[in-house]
Amino acid sequence: MMTPKNHVIAKPIKSAILTLGETVSQKPQLGSWRQYQIHVTHMPLSQWFAMRDNKRQRETEEHARKASRTHLKAPHPTHRNVSAARLPNGTLVKLDGHTRAFLWERGKLAAPEDGMVMVTVYDVRNIEEAKSFYDTFDSPSAAMTAQDRMAGGKREHDVVLRSGCLSGSTSLHATSLKMADSVALHGVLMPKKSPSEYELMGRWKPILEMVDAQDYHRLDTGMLAGLLVTWLLHGGTSRLPDLADFWASYFDGRKSGENRRWLPMEAVRFRAETEKRFGAGRVLNARTMAYVCKALDAHFEGKTFLGTHEPVGLRLKEDEKPEDVVMSHVRSYGGMPPVDQWVHIPENAWRLK
Repeated sequence: MMTPKNHVIAKPIKSAILTLGETVSQKPQLGSWRQYQIHVTHMPLSQWFAMRDNKRQRETEEHARKASRTHLKAPHPTHRNVSAARLPNGTLVKLDGHTRAFLWERGKLAAPEDGMVMVTVYDVRNIEEAKSFYDTFDSPSAAMTAQDRMAGGKREHDVVLRSGCLSGSTSLHATSLKMADSVALHGVLMPKKSPSEYELMGRWKPILEMVDAQDYHRLDTGMLAGLLVTWLLHGGTSRLPDLADFWASYFDGRKSGENRRWLPMEAVRFRAETEKRFGAGRVLNARTMAYVCKALDAHFEGKTFLGTHEPVGLRLKEDEKPEDVVMSHVRSYGGMPPVDQWVHIPENAWRLK
């Protein structure tokens, strides 16, 4: 049995079954521990299916597809043991068993023959504590990836995304969001310690939904980070029309049509594709973000790049750091807006359109 990170340990239960009215109370044994009321009950599967899902639950259908080939390939007696949190108003919220419920309900995994599950119920103080418990009860045999947590964050904060750029299970890269967040809050491309994906989704919700409405296609990690940073910085300003045209030129594959002349985004495409041949990863992501910022400066100024074989002036110099280029761009337009103003950026953007 897993032990949650906040050190909740249930004492052995002598009776086989306890009703929700009966309690196993555990006393704090360390200063950082606190007392939880723990209850155990039999529950019909129909009630378990209807119980509220934890908002941090990953993409259940996708996880079920994978689990049905591994640890949920065949029924096992332990599958009937599930956990839930009970809020002060009596509402029950699943802590685990989401995938089993999905497969049982659809007949893709044999359910307990008696149609019952054994539910361990933890009384919690609020929904935030229930979400915290979920992180500790999630199956260790199916460890959550960053993308799982991103999916959970979307559900937790009711972030609805539909575009090819942001809606797929791997379209919105966690690394892209962390890079953009780090630039916005700390002035660096990647902090030593990033906030959780749940926190990121809550903070970036208005910006993500604004970008999603543009119906862009999928992007590589560094390009997506550049997209998010530039929409956050310019999306609610008078520069919005030029910003929208800049990104439209990328997705349209627009070219100058003139020899030796490169449109700003045409130059970025060339530079990113050229450097991709030498390997991907953090270095390429950072350099791509820098190219986006340099090219957007040129686009705002109505400039293009010249060059026979490549756009001269876009490529980073040996002593030029991507982080410095990105932050120079941010500072030249007055810096990033405070987080408490992010929610108003989409409102300003719609008025400017």
